[in-house]
Amino acid sequence: MATCVSVEAQTAINSGQVPLREAQTLLRIERLQSGEAVCALIQEDGTYRLEKLVRAKGDMYAGTTAPDQVDLLRRILAETDLRKLSQESIKGDMMTDTLDSLDVAIWRERGWQVLSFRNPSSRRPFKDALDPLLKWFQDLQKKRPSSTKIDGPATRCLPPKELQAQNQAPVEEALPSPPVTVPFEPVYLFRFESSEVSRGILSSTCTVLFSDGTYHLEKRTQSVAGSKTDRGYRGRVNMDSLASLKNLLDSPDLTNAVSDRGNRQWAQNIEKATLSVPRENGIQRLEFVGEFNTLGDPKKPGGMSNLGYHTSSQKLLDPLKRWMNQHINRQEGGTGADETVNDCLPTKTSEP
Repeated sequence: MATCVSVEAQTAINSGQVPLREAQTLLRIERLQSGEAVCALIQEDGTYRLEKLVRAKGDMYAGTTAPDQVDLLRRILAETDLRKLSQESIKGDMMTDTLDSLDVAIWRERGWQVLSFRNPSSRRPFKDALDPLLKWFQDLQKKRPSSTKIDGPATRCLPPKELQAQNQAPVEEALPSPPVTVPFEPVYLFRFESSEVSRGILSSTCTVLFSDGTYHLEKRTQSVAGSKTDRGYRGRVNMDSLASLKNLLDSPDLTNAVSDRGNRQWAQNIEKATLSVPRENGIQRLEFVGEFNTLGDPKKPGGMSNLGYHTSSQKLLDPLKRWMNQHINRQEGGTGADETVNDCLPTKTSEP
């Protein structure tokens, strides 16, 4: 059985409802399945953009759906079970043999409700709320009402720049004129995840630290047989610890670092570390992958020996790991267990 490892959470999203200045988009929806990626962006007046990529062949359409279909979509999106759904309540298996992810962004009265389902198991508890939306999406693809095929670069149906900037601090109201300079203040300081696949068991540890010093820590394991454990913890580090961390994150070695993603090949053992740090010009994302007991090119001598490997140097992460071990892994300011288990997505809804 081929096994897809869903250990990569959405990095750097401030999911939930993010206040923005105006709403022209009603819904963005994107579904990724094996060999196929489909997305749609639906405006409040029924106009839409649809992009479909099937095995490297892409088609894009623009059109207008009928008013009754827009009304149906509004009723689906207004259902209570969907409205109250938050990223914190979405959980799924870490390993799955099915590639099927779903991302949804719905404009609400005060901002965007952003939801990410990494695999079918994460959608299963919310079947009644999601099935009508998926059916509406499938009908749009089949019928493509009043559509025209369009050319140009694919956009992944991204809405206006306001939604693309959802990682930034919420904008409560329009900026005054003339514009004023606002100091950059990230919602969170970093998200770190380390994972390992060995002998059919996936183990993962992740941490997200917010700018006020509160943190969320998770330790998860799952075997191919299906048994799993999920544990979450939370707490708050003191201001001195936070000051030393900011010096580490702003060090030239880290700010100028580049990823080492390995050779992307089949391996019996995989080690992976991912670090995301908000910067003024975007999210810095570093990924380091080590692969052991790999299969090489079968046409070359020893290619099938299962003895190949690739190691990635994570030395520049050592200072941050030591800081986490001292202040978070030992649960400085710990307030006990946290029922939220969401791969440490950087969304903050409550105080510890």
